Amino acid sequence: MIPSGVSPDPAAAIRRALTRHFCVFGITECFCSPSAGHSSHIHAEHISCLSPDGMPNPSHMLLIDDSPGECELFRQALTQSGYRGALEVADGSLAALQYLAGRTTDDEPALILLDLKLRGERGVDLLRQLKGDNRYAHIPVVMLSSSDDAEDIRACYQAGANGYVVKPGRFDDLISLSLHIWKFWLEHNCTRRMATPC
Repeated sequence: MIPSGVSPDPAAAIRRALTRHFCVFGITECFCSPSAGHSSHIHAEHISCLSPDGMPNPSHMLLIDDSPGECELFRQALTQSGYRGALEVADGSLAALQYLAGRTTDDEPALILLDLKLRGERGVDLLRQLKGDNRYAHIPVVMLSSSDDAEDIRACYQAGANGYVVKPGRFDDLISLSLHIWKFWLEHNCTRRMATPC
């Protein structure tokens, strides 16, 4: 179900939602907000968020989520938050691994957003696989979930998650969350930038 509360003024929605708090787990962040309720195909859908001059931001994210509705909602929130990069979407572990296998260090995603509850599989299992593979272990992975259960959070951090985000129930909160995510992970966070000082 698509959350209610879509604001006609995205900037105002962001300002209101930014007043909400988030909790910190060590050096990683778990953005806490009201919860909302939700066979892998071999494909990755490309969704571009272009700037007014039509030029994409070179940084991009990979969203691993098997719900087309959730993916579209997140894409809309990213766009309204001012994100001008690209969002790649894979609907399960097979599609995600196939997509990553075809990337080089020059065009790999700057961030992976991974749904905790994928249809027929567990996101935490894919997380362990990614963090156990030297080709992908350096890519930050932030878990997305409607669950704020302490056991789920603990299991993801133990498996190597760089962050754990509880999905909000309101669209303006999702805009704010999207803004926090891409501003930190794509603009401020230093990942593997070869020969480039942070």
